[in-house]
Order: sequence, then C-alpha cells, then structure tokens
Amino acid sequence: MISVGRAQTRPPEIQDRFQNLGFAAGKAGEMPVDWELGIRGTRSYVAETSAGAACHDGARCAVVKSTGIGKDNFCFLYQIVDATAYRGKNLAYRAAVRTDLKPGSVARLLVRIHRENGSTSFRDDMGNHPITARSWTFYEIDAPVIFDARDIEFGMQVFGEGSAWIDKVSVEFSSAPR
Repeated sequence: MISVGRAQTRPPEIQDRFQNLGFAAGKAGEMPVDWELGIRGTRSYVAETSAGAACHDGARCAVVKSTGIGKDNFCFLYQIVDATAYRGKNLAYRAAVRTDLKPGSVARLLVRIHRENGSTSFRDDMGNHPITARSWTFYEIDAPVIFDARDIEFGMQVFGEGSAWIDKVSVEFSSAPR
C-alpha cells in the first residue's frame, strides 16, 4: 500500500533572507520596508520608520504605536524567514528597545521557530521579563534551529497603550550552543 501525504506549502509571508534589520530602507514616517505588522487589519496600532534622536544611534529605527482606534490590545512587528540554511544552528536574536507605555502595558521580543509540518518547535516571547524600560536597553533571545525547521519568526510585540521603539536588530548563528 502506498501512503500519500500532503506536502506543506510555504506560507507566502516567508522571506528568503533577513532584510532591513537596520530600518535603512524606506522613508521616515512610513511602515518599515520588509517588515509586517500583525494582527492583520489592526487599526489599533501603527508601525513607522523613525530617524534621528528617537533612535539608539541617531540613524534609523522603528516604532510601534497604539492609536486608540479598534479593539485589539496587542500587535507584532515581525519578519518570517526561511530556516533551511540555518538548520542545526543556534540563533541569537538581539535588539535594543525603549518604551513610552502606559502602566500595565509592555513590549516583548519574540522568536518562534516552526517545523515543516507547521507546529512550533521553539517559542520565547519574554513573558517572564517583559520590557518597560524608557531608556535604550539591549535584549537577546537564543534559540536552537532544529533540523526540520521551516521558518524563523522574530520581532517585537506591544501589549497595551503607548509606543515602543526597536533598533540595532541583529541575528547571528553559531554551530555550538551558546
């Protein structure tokens, strides 16, 4: 008996490589190029490329702001990248973040790694140590990229009201555990 399985199709939002990590592409005041803002269709948040004094080094960064419109109470500025070239390696996702959030609101970095079958093999959203610092602070998430990884999803979440900036985004891969 021959068994026939369904091939998993690649979701259309998966990019071939990490792009615009320094937010240099595009114009200030516009949605960061090569980044997505979810929940899709949210009117509760906007994301913009920022420049100058708002950023860590005065060049470019991104900001996610609540708008007070709509019912969503969180959003996610993110990229999803094909994991094939990184299988068996360890990812270090690092970024500088600062916030101007109302009490009870937080920002978080997030890394999620999906398998070929669509299930999640790794997820860290900094739930035990959310970001509320008003000054620039670096945060890092380390993640193993398993041998059947399909994609790496990474970015910054904002829960509640206010603004959070992200800058100096880097992704590094190593063969040895960190």
